[in-house]
Amino acid sequence: MFLAPASVNAAENALRQFARWMITDAGLDSISAVRRDDIEDYKVWLAARPRARGQAITAETHRQRIRTIRQFFERIIEWDWPDTPPRNPVIAGDIPKKPEPLPKFLDDRDAAKLMAAARASTDPRDRLVVELLARTGMRAGELAGLEADAVVLIGAGHWLRIPLGSSATTATSRCTPSSSACSPPGPPPTSSTSAGTNGWSPTTAARWTATSSAASSPASAAMQPS
Repeated sequence: MFLAPASVNAAENALRQFARWMITDAGLDSISAVRRDDIEDYKVWLAARPRARGQAITAETHRQRIRTIRQFFERIIEWDWPDTPPRNPVIAGDIPKKPEPLPKFLDDRDAAKLMAAARASTDPRDRLVVELLARTGMRAGELAGLEADAVVLIGAGHWLRIPLGSSATTATSRCTPSSSACSPPGPPPTSSTSAGTNGWSPTTAARWTATSSAASSPASAAMQPS
């Protein structure tokens, strides 16, 4: 698995900040010198660390930085680096829980109401957005990040290429002319995830949903009110 550039930058910032704290605040000259009481001091220091406009860092930033440091110690111990502490000084309980619970699923009745309202909408974009979110299971951010060539033609079928969160990988979901816009029956008939190679034939979302192709387009057929 490969991290996206933004995730790499966040991890680098967390480790650089921890290194500065070790040298300037804790007086430590090596990673092997870090002990459990040092981590307790760092947690207190981090929680009070100011950010823009003098406010303290957010709970999510606090969580990300502690988690990154714990993973760093895990890796260097696993890789038998010579300059490592005898055990990981950051325990799982140091990582704050997510500040917000995961969203709840809609029950069958509410989901049916949502889909009915979407199909009754006069705005084809509203119908397309709701159908894609409901049928593919992708996140709102992943939908907003779709490229213009996200819809590709593989063989005789249309597929939607979806970037997976912060990782530099993609998933594909098949587009059908039935009641669903795209359904995830399994991997496409090629192992490639790059447009233009190994059978990928790029097209555009605009062409896929164009009015001129309403009679044959898989997307427009799926979006018609039932």
